[in-house]
Amino acid sequence: MRSASSCVLALVLLAGATAHADEMDVDLARLRIDNGDGTFTADNANYRRLMSQLGFALISPVLAPARTTGYRGFYIGFETSVVQIDDDTDYWRRGTEGDSQSVGENRFVTATLPSSRVHLRKGLPYGLELGANFGRLYNTDTWILGAELRIALLEGFRRGSAGWLPDLAVRGAVRTLVGAEQYHLTVPSFDIVLSKPIVLGGTVTLTPIVAGQFAWILADSDAVDLTPEVNAFEQCMPTAEQPVSGDLSPIRCAGSPRDFENDQVFDDVRAFRGRLAVGMEIRYRVFTLAATFHWDLRAPGDIDSAIPDDIPRQWDLSIAVGATY
Repeated sequence: MRSASSCVLALVLLAGATAHADEMDVDLARLRIDNGDGTFTADNANYRRLMSQLGFALISPVLAPARTTGYRGFYIGFETSVVQIDDDTDYWRRGTEGDSQSVGENRFVTATLPSSRVHLRKGLPYGLELGANFGRLYNTDTWILGAELRIALLEGFRRGSAGWLPDLAVRGAVRTLVGAEQYHLTVPSFDIVLSKPIVLGGTVTLTPIVAGQFAWILADSDAVDLTPEVNAFEQCMPTAEQPVSGDLSPIRCAGSPRDFENDQVFDDVRAFRGRLAVGMEIRYRVFTLAATFHWDLRAPGDIDSAIPDDIPRQWDLSIAVGATY
């Protein structure tokens, strides 16, 4: 119990220390290529790199054994994840806001992306379990919403010839970012989870967890002004007053209309990631403490040609403190 209390304290301190900042907010206007004539092109290659690494942070971690809570069971927990990113790269420096002194790029990109969430799971008959989570991606102004459905294919075999069998479950999950102004990021995933409880002294249960995860990163951008520092309407020097909302008549320019061309939509990102998860859950009465380490099985570009070859493998460390009733 002392270790669980220490973990809760650490997570609370992490939340309080980081929730006020937004240095890691994505700023797509900086991901641009200068054409040399006053116009810019969206840097789609670096956009794919950025969304691939950010999408990895959105994959729903495996923090529960294959066995469900049972049709009368209910779980509530507080979870924190820390995801490694390639912080010394151009796409993270130019693609995030930074502090008030940053001009053109983020001077202090963090090496990890921490997030925390409240997670609820409710057992249903026939080995089904529904879950939902809501949390914060720290150092940003964005929030995370998630939902999941778990199906236990094998669970509860403890005696006889089948007693050696591990519990087996599959899970479908989806998480999405809320609050991002320039883009939309959603990551559905599918897991295959194996676990086997080991009872110690009749009161403490240790459950090793192994899982394979498959995730699809879906990123879409809105129209982004690649030159927010330039007022396109003033550059145009319109010959008439600015049209009112709903007026579809073209703007007549006495100056240069070129800056209107700098409103662009980045290419859609559809990327696949596969990773392995290994962890442990410790349960004492109704209280649980779990930790899981996730990492890419292979380099992302080797699995999906939509991801640039220079994207390195990433890892994720997740911790959960909760209670199961």
